[in-house]
Amino acid sequence: MKKPLLLSLFLGLLWQTSIAQQTNPTEELLAFEQARVEATLKANVAQLEVMLADELVWVHSNGKIDSKTSYIQDIANQKSRYQTLQVLDSKARIYGEIGLTNGRLLVEFFEEDNSITKLTVLFTAVYRQQAGQWQVISWQTTKLN
Repeated sequence: MKKPLLLSLFLGLLWQTSIAQQTNPTEELLAFEQARVEATLKANVAQLEVMLADELVWVHSNGKIDSKTSYIQDIANQKSRYQTLQVLDSKARIYGEIGLTNGRLLVEFFEEDNSITKLTVLFTAVYRQQAGQWQVISWQTTKLN
């Protein structure tokens, strides 16, 4: 009688531990978003190639629209150079394989003359999850200041 009871308790604890270790999908998406921000700051083109969907549409706060290719090219060629990208707040929602985030972002980037422009923007991002991996399919920002 003791062995089945101990086995049941052990399996119950094991099950609870495995449930506790499972990630919350919204937290996973927010962590992905932060990793994408860091890859952009570090100009990690190889990582961005994986994180951005081929059909990406990136709308900057100045109205410029980039595809995946043009966005990554500008980072690789240092046409887009960021000093700071700091997510001030972000909320995530998951709808099946689609994820949405929106929030505020502090952006400091280098102009062509190496001066720094500082902006706070609102952003909305759309993500798709395929084979367990998130990818950005759309990004849009709006200047606050």
